Amino acid sequence: MRVIVIEEAHRYCYEGIKQRSDLREPAMWDLMREIRRVGGSMVLVDQVYSLLPRPVTANPSTFITFRSPNPSCIKQLSESCNLDPEQKALLAELPKRNAVVSSSELSQPYLIETLDLPLEMVSEEYVKAKMEPFLAALPYTPLPGSEDEVADLAVEGGFVIGEVSKRKIELRPRKAVDDLLRLLKREGLRTLTQLHEETRLDTKYCRKLIREMEALGLVETVTIGFGKRGNPSTFVLMKDKAAEYLGIKPEEVRLPGKGSPTHVVLQNLIARKMKEQGRIALVEHTVNGKAVDIAEFQGSRTIAYEIETEANEHVAENVKRDLEAGFDTVVVISQSTALQNEIRDKAYQGVDWTAMTKVEFKLVREFL
Repeated sequence: MRVIVIEEAHRYCYEGIKQRSDLREPAMWDLMREIRRVGGSMVLVDQVYSLLPRPVTANPSTFITFRSPNPSCIKQLSESCNLDPEQKALLAELPKRNAVVSSSELSQPYLIETLDLPLEMVSEEYVKAKMEPFLAALPYTPLPGSEDEVADLAVEGGFVIGEVSKRKIELRPRKAVDDLLRLLKREGLRTLTQLHEETRLDTKYCRKLIREMEALGLVETVTIGFGKRGNPSTFVLMKDKAAEYLGIKPEEVRLPGKGSPTHVVLQNLIARKMKEQGRIALVEHTVNGKAVDIAEFQGSRTIAYEIETEANEHVAENVKRDLEAGFDTVVVISQSTALQNEIRDKAYQGVDWTAMTKVEFKLVREFL
């Protein structure tokens, strides 16, 4: 893909207006919209951002901003990048070789450290020399001139351009991240929909933020379907790294439960629903040395709940151990009817028929 770089972009944006007697928009405005629509690449470089018209500034997906003392530029940049007042104020105070990067793919702007390249090295000859190996390697030539003339420009061998620092410095404390993590810590378990509603964050922004938090290892998402209940729900779980972020112990962010994230979510959802109904239900409770997914106490009667997310060979073994531990009833919970049938078959193959009279098979949706 070719990248078009336009320096002093504002001059080209308004050139069409000067040359026309009609009221049509300059071609540059239409070009920016089209570039955005087809996913092309265009880089606009300008020292006076406020001179760029809004039809143009509304279309770039990424902004790289160095220190800007011009109030008009700061105002328009902050609006284009959705900066808050604190971030806006920092634009005029950025140190040398630092730039703010704002992108539609990021929930927050980041401060990056740029290359320390002497200005005298950035000449037309310098750029040309750096670009020649790449141009020579292309299956076509974007350079003007004959084939021989272009061949004379080719330079064998490669070169390495120093990388921009990967160090990311937040412009301010990530309040949105902090709010989400503290909400999850307080509630223990929340769906994406619930997070949208309770934080009042924009839906797309909230999803983008969760993806970033997931990439940073702060949370993980688990999508669970409930059969006839309709669309699946995506739950957000905190990981140990979130505890480090909040300055607390890892056990303070961990949900009770064992197994896969899906298994842990179901354990807590079902136990929570039981408690809302006034029932006594404990996750990973141990009775006579046997820990069960959920233990319910109804007076002198005890019920063991085993949640099976797949038809493994341990179903029969779990049922027998629960009964040997003294539970009056064992309820095996599955996510779907098909899985339930497989689990039932495995249980009947490994458990005595008399003991199976104390075993029930139910679906997740019967509890939620």
